Amino acid sequence: MARPSPQTERLVELVEVLAARPDHGLSLTELARELGVTPATCHPMVSELTRRGWLRRHPARRTYRLGPALVAVGRAAAGAAETQELARAALVALQREHPVDGVVLAVGEEVTTIVDLVPDRRGSGLHVGDQVPLRAPLGASVAAWADERGLERWLDSGDPSETMRRSYVELVLAVRRRGFAVELTGTVDARIYEALAQIGGRVGDRPVDPTSARLRSLLAELAGELGGPEGFHPVALEPERRYRVGTMSAPVFDSRGEVALLLALRGLAGEPTGAEVERLGARLVAAADEVTAGSGGRRPLVVADL
Repeated sequence: MARPSPQTERLVELVEVLAARPDHGLSLTELARELGVTPATCHPMVSELTRRGWLRRHPARRTYRLGPALVAVGRAAAGAAETQELARAALVALQREHPVDGVVLAVGEEVTTIVDLVPDRRGSGLHVGDQVPLRAPLGASVAAWADERGLERWLDSGDPSETMRRSYVELVLAVRRRGFAVELTGTVDARIYEALAQIGGRVGDRPVDPTSARLRSLLAELAGELGGPEGFHPVALEPERRYRVGTMSAPVFDSRGEVALLLALRGLAGEPTGAEVERLGARLVAAADEVTAGSGGRRPLVVADL
């Protein structure tokens, strides 16, 4: 768990104090009083935020208000929220056709974070805020569209053998061809997500670091047992074969062509055939593409060579 940073907390509080009073500014003394610090402590923060345009100082009254640089920040935040709303709407529409649960995940550099559950089923074991590490074999639907640096980091996570690494490459190529990833349920799936709940998700209400050494060790152990990702991520879907599907996911891209969100489906009834999984996957990809287009995103023109 990261240690709290008092200085960072004060910066956030300063912005929040001014955001609560958008119609009039506060002097340095008033800001310091609101933050519970001395004016001398508050002055460097105010000066730097003003220099960067996050605050604006009235020349006569010597009061501070939020500055124009925050407009871009607010627009970016509003855009992210709008994209998440589009993602929720796309999953709701898809659920009219298929009895599945939807999950929206935001993509970071090392983890994906659940930002919405559609519907929010209490007791499902998933919570908004839970994180899943982008460590092979997890996160193939992100790795498939990553740049060279991101893909290499994913392929080499856990220090796999050369044979295992080649199997991950095959998985990435399969996900690119299909446009979506499939995770199978069963013993391995249960062990991975049980570990995430204990190590990478939360213990009770307390979140736990999803990049912990214990989780990395477990993923390496499971990968060794599998002899490759096929037992967890099918590289090929045989049309007549039945699959116990745990999760399916497809990417939503931002304006830079990078994966911003994942739309995921869980709770598929029974054991669909490979052909049925392909059809549902195509519908999921279409839904994700609609969100990409609606939010001003685009598919990447170039992805890392394999």
